[in-house]
Amino acid sequence: MSGVPTSGSVPDELASAVRRAAETVPDHRGDLATVRRRWRTRRRRRAVLTAGSLVCLVAATAAGIPALTPDGTSGDGTTDDTAVASVVRDQRLLLNVAGLTVYDRPGGHTVGLARSDGVPEVGRDGATVVRPVPEGWQRETVGLPDGRIVGLRVAVSPAAGSAEPGGAARDGADPGGGVPDSGAAEVEAADVELVVLGANGAVTLSRDLGAPRKQVSLVGATDRDAYLARGDSVVRHDLSTGAETVVLPAGSAGDLSRAAAADLSGRFLALPYGSRECGVRIFDLVDGRLSGTVTGEGICYGILRLSPDGRLLAVAALPPVGPAIRTRPPRVTVYETSTGAIRADQLLQDQQSGSVNLKSGAGGLAWLDDHEVRVARVVFPPKADRIYRIDEVVRISTVPVR
Repeated sequence: MSGVPTSGSVPDELASAVRRAAETVPDHRGDLATVRRRWRTRRRRRAVLTAGSLVCLVAATAAGIPALTPDGTSGDGTTDDTAVASVVRDQRLLLNVAGLTVYDRPGGHTVGLARSDGVPEVGRDGATVVRPVPEGWQRETVGLPDGRIVGLRVAVSPAAGSAEPGGAARDGADPGGGVPDSGAAEVEAADVELVVLGANGAVTLSRDLGAPRKQVSLVGATDRDAYLARGDSVVRHDLSTGAETVVLPAGSAGDLSRAAAADLSGRFLALPYGSRECGVRIFDLVDGRLSGTVTGEGICYGILRLSPDGRLLAVAALPPVGPAIRTRPPRVTVYETSTGAIRADQLLQDQQSGSVNLKSGAGGLAWLDDHEVRVARVVFPPKADRIYRIDEVVRISTVPVR
């Protein structure tokens, strides 16, 4: 072709330089072999990993261990409530101060604890806040880990005792030995609603349960379900759909008259029984069987709490004998749920020592983990002479479990 120099016209120096450069380039056939070798190695590794995963899945299935997806559901779409609940180690500490309200001192001075407009809660940092609740809120209040609150309310006039906001909180019992007046006829006859409050206090669910208050108690809740005592049975109520499933048939749970003081942890439900004695039955809700019974001494507050793993039960009670009932120091006892053996027993000595006959006492229990429980108690000063806010008189201590 004209204009294109022939090989003979290329200078010798340039031809030598091109040959030297070509000799330094690696053999491409060697590179291709390396690529093929690496690809075969990676393919073998993937096959080994896949086979290993399949073996683990088959072994877990044979052992009865559900393989859970990240959202806590098994491969067939069902949910393992126990596995999901077991990760909640730090329980919320909601206070029950229904029996510690206002009292008149001789001479016309009113002293005691101010009535709250909501449910008091003590955080891990010791700060006390009051969670707002709707009018008609009842004693049963369950705090969920995500900040929500589940409870019951009745639509009656504020004059009807415990239907007043904050008139009663979960596990309500008069530390003086009585029971707060939550049995007003108007309240008991009114229809009851299941209510879920968001972390900001807004109502996210309000559902008529189709029964009067006297026939329904809230015994526990998870992020998906509420557990209700309906008549003589216990049911699981789906928060999304409202569908209910019986978990403890009529008669199997025994006396449910104190179901409002129950506690749920994972698959286990603790149900107190009797009028004043500290008797508690623990049920496994997976199969409905009675897994343990605890019988303690003293006069129960109706304040109890299962440990996160359900193996221990903390109970607050007054000693059966001692000074005037209103001034007896309460005690917290921790039992093994399977055997009833005592694992810890601590007397709360720092009660008020003044002449004012105020009812100081335990106001709530919450486990920090499976080995330590927090105790909230109301302690009035020796010379109490006014109405106190809850944050002024609440004291927190811990009970270690050996």
